[in-house]
Amino acid sequence: MAVGESVRRRFPGPKLRARCQRRVEDLVARTGVPVPWCMDRWLDRLEFDRGRPIDLCAIKWTQGDAFGVWRAQRDHDVIAYPANTSGPHQDHIILHEVAHMVCGHRGKCILSNEDAQRLAPDLGPAAFAHLLDRATGADDEQEAELLASLLYQRLTRAPQVTTDQSTIARVEYVFGE
Repeated sequence: MAVGESVRRRFPGPKLRARCQRRVEDLVARTGVPVPWCMDRWLDRLEFDRGRPIDLCAIKWTQGDAFGVWRAQRDHDVIAYPANTSGPHQDHIILHEVAHMVCGHRGKCILSNEDAQRLAPDLGPAAFAHLLDRATGADDEQEAELLASLLYQRLTRAPQVTTDQSTIARVEYVFGE
């Protein structure tokens, strides 16, 4: 590894940050932001925008397992995420998988049918064959993590309150200047 290479992998460069920020603004422009924030409502909007259903699948996470995984099926997408973590952490994991989705990242499936059955015993093995884990490159992971972080910040930020001149005039009239 060349000197500085590890730094580039840990800290996103300005081009990656700018590309991710553009994606965030584009997604928000197309989907809007539910107020109050709700992942399910936002995913409904994303499904409508993409013209394709997204199924969420909560799984029990154990140490050593992948936190989340996205799998594109023929007619829908599936995102698996851990049920046994906090709500904000679940949202971040789901957005990380959405980031893989919107960036068009592809990974190589590395999970056996037996492992899929162990992780999701209530679902048939065919439903989860090669679903819950995949190998992606470090660059894809860095992009997905940055995009998820920026998207989470943007989607959960309190809405900006704008006040028009007529509202200001009414407040001044009632309470004085």
